[in-house]
Amino acid sequence: MKAKPDLATVQVVVDVSNKNVGEAQSDAATRMNAVMAKLKELGIADEDVKTSQFAIYPQYDYTPGREQGTLVGYRVVNGVAVTVKQLDRVGKVLDGVVAAGATRVDGVSFSIADQTALQSQARASAVKQARGRAEELAKAAGVSLGKVTSISESSSGATPEFASMTKAAAWGRETRRSRRAPSRSG
Repeated sequence: MKAKPDLATVQVVVDVSNKNVGEAQSDAATRMNAVMAKLKELGIADEDVKTSQFAIYPQYDYTPGREQGTLVGYRVVNGVAVTVKQLDRVGKVLDGVVAAGATRVDGVSFSIADQTALQSQARASAVKQARGRAEELAKAAGVSLGKVTSISESSSGATPEFASMTKAAAWGRETRRSRRAPSRSG
């Protein structure tokens, strides 16, 4: 089954370190506020930006010969998941957040907003395939099929592979030659 994605999720992170926890928090907040302002400027709705992580970690220097590490500072990590509903704007979003102060983009994933029709098609196909296999087994065993007595559904949580993902390698080579941060849905 083939489907074309219609939205992207970009994981944007501000990750800063400082000897002083307050200064690390302040720097991270300033950067993330600038990232959020840029997203708003780019037309990303508030409901399409959700905090995905926030943490403060102490940082230690573990010098050989010492029993314990020495506290040398703090690391503040603040991340948001940004839903981009116009796929042709993903590259501008990537460029914008990095220019605004994001220190990392932890990935871009593509998906389909409403998967209901695709799931229905997949179920119908699965039942058809299961019936075909059951008929084949019944014939080989010299018996006939009766009524269906049970159907169960389970999900493996697998990531869908979109039809155009086979072009990913060529796209990767193309993007390494570009100065802008392009994105493609597949």
